[in-house]
Amino acid sequence: MEQNKISRRNFLRVAGASATAAAMGGLVPAASAAGIKDLWSMDLQILATSDTHGKFDPWDYAANKADASGSVAQQATAIKENRTKTTLVVDAGDTIQANSAELFLNDDVHPMIAAQNAIGYDVYVTGNHEYNYGMATLEKVLSQQKAKVLTGNVYSPEGKPLADGYTIIKKGGVKIGVIGMVTPNITRWDAKNLEGWTVTNPVDESRKIIDKIKNDVDVIIGVMHMDVDNEYGVYGSGVTDLANACPEFDVIVAAHGHKSIPNKMINGVLVVENKNAGATVSDIHVYLERGLNGKWKVKDRTSENLIIKDYAPDPELTALLAEYDQRAKDDAVTPIGQLVGGDLAPENEIDCLPQAMVQDTALLDFINEVQMYYTDAQVAATALTSMTSQMKEGTIRKCDMASIYTYQNTLYKLQMNGWQLRQFMEWSAAFFKTWEPGDVTIAFDSSVRYYLYDAFAGVKYDLDISKEPGNRIRNLTWMKYLGGAYKGASEADNMQDGYTSSGLICPNAASAFSPRHTSGGLHDLTRSYGIPAHDFAIGAWASDSSDKILAWKLPRVVEPGTRIGFIDSCDWAVYRKGDDPSTYLKVNEYGYWDASPAASNYVAYRHGGMSYANAAMFDGHVETLHYDSLNRKYRFVGFYDKNLDDARP
Repeated sequence: MEQNKISRRNFLRVAGASATAAAMGGLVPAASAAGIKDLWSMDLQILATSDTHGKFDPWDYAANKADASGSVAQQATAIKENRTKTTLVVDAGDTIQANSAELFLNDDVHPMIAAQNAIGYDVYVTGNHEYNYGMATLEKVLSQQKAKVLTGNVYSPEGKPLADGYTIIKKGGVKIGVIGMVTPNITRWDAKNLEGWTVTNPVDESRKIIDKIKNDVDVIIGVMHMDVDNEYGVYGSGVTDLANACPEFDVIVAAHGHKSIPNKMINGVLVVENKNAGATVSDIHVYLERGLNGKWKVKDRTSENLIIKDYAPDPELTALLAEYDQRAKDDAVTPIGQLVGGDLAPENEIDCLPQAMVQDTALLDFINEVQMYYTDAQVAATALTSMTSQMKEGTIRKCDMASIYTYQNTLYKLQMNGWQLRQFMEWSAAFFKTWEPGDVTIAFDSSVRYYLYDAFAGVKYDLDISKEPGNRIRNLTWMKYLGGAYKGASEADNMQDGYTSSGLICPNAASAFSPRHTSGGLHDLTRSYGIPAHDFAIGAWASDSSDKILAWKLPRVVEPGTRIGFIDSCDWAVYRKGDDPSTYLKVNEYGYWDASPAASNYVAYRHGGMSYANAAMFDGHVETLHYDSLNRKYRFVGFYDKNLDDARP
């Protein structure tokens, strides 16, 4: 912003007028040097926090030990020592979750809110974890806040905003507009809690507010529970998009990423972010000068992140929180079970390198088994939520469970195909830096959060970190038998000679029967997929007792876009016979129910009211086909032109 120059003559005239007024009426005090300076300049300070995650005292209740790396009690000391008469204190959310904070949700005042009230916060913005416990709980907790609550992009089913989108605060004659939003991705993580609620884009909401207030304020501050960069490719979920779309912001306080960003300029906007668990406090200074027209202009901005481990807890706040502290400590050591047979994870071979991240351990197997048990999923994925996660042999306490599953997140069961699963696994495996010959040990990509690296159960695989990200998952196979994957018939009926293709069972097949089978009543459809009998088999579809499948070359397939290579089928349509992995039963050439071959070779119309089957063609595309369209021999027979190449592969 352009500087307003003040001439010596004008300065003396203004100062003289002030002195004359004081002499005449005694109504205006004589201007001191400091007082005159305050008339024409201001150092507006913003002390910002975020992502404290229940750390009100320097104690880790999950680990059941002292932890002075950060806490609200220590932040209180830093704020008290650094604040001035022109200081705003703001928090960007993720406050009431983790570190046993859920114990106090029904209290008259939550300890985190009690602490912020005692410190004297001016502005509070909700974080994504504030929505973990339902909207009624959130609204109750927010009602305890003495600070101005902002969240301008969350609306009730009736269209009422959860909180205001902005406020205007006056400090020493300077009018400060503060805008607060939460990441729009809360609908991904807490969809059930937000049913009926509308979450809008922070960029759009901020743009509307700025256009409304920009002529009425001197400074515009954003307090946003969003990381610097977007998540999931969602526009407006990172403050970079916000700064680019709204350069009128002088400062944006970011959050959510748990990274210490002391000062970052994005499109002329100063962006800061705090490390989690009370480890830092952003100390921001906005320097303003006043022009002869009375308007304030921002001349400069600086910021740094105060390191909170250097500060002792505030004794007054510690005393206020003492009762909460004791309740959390007592709860943490409550026995809930017994572990026998050894620890769930070995000791780390290398410091700061959890063994559970580099080898298969019972620790993550335990979590995945629990997830598969309660969801009936075939594959489960989980990550370490703490780099120190462990469960030791002996008495299991609540804190031990909290250490391996820190967050109150929602467990989702998703339907995906094999390709999608592989992509998910490759994305997760990007956590590791590419190993180079000569490297002493493996290393992690610091730009990837450790709790985004998942271990998978239900499949076997190798992870080759010498390959570049996207090409690291090797030898991915289904487990021999996925317990609980199939429940439509008896286990014995689902097995053949001790083998099964449970991983290939259609998710829509459970307890489904076909009404189209006319020769033997209803026929069980709870099986998987089949391939065409003709051309793949040594002889006709069932003429050879070995039931062996031959391998052919795709270029010899006639009309690959119309010929079926893989289709919904019933009974043991895909199974391994004995020890020969090349033996399978196959779908007959007629492709409909009223055919003479054995029922185990029928197409299974298990979709769309049992009238449709899903099929993959030889050109790679898939279709959902009505049973009438399958009553055509050419889809199954004569699809392979042997004359193109007489030599079988």
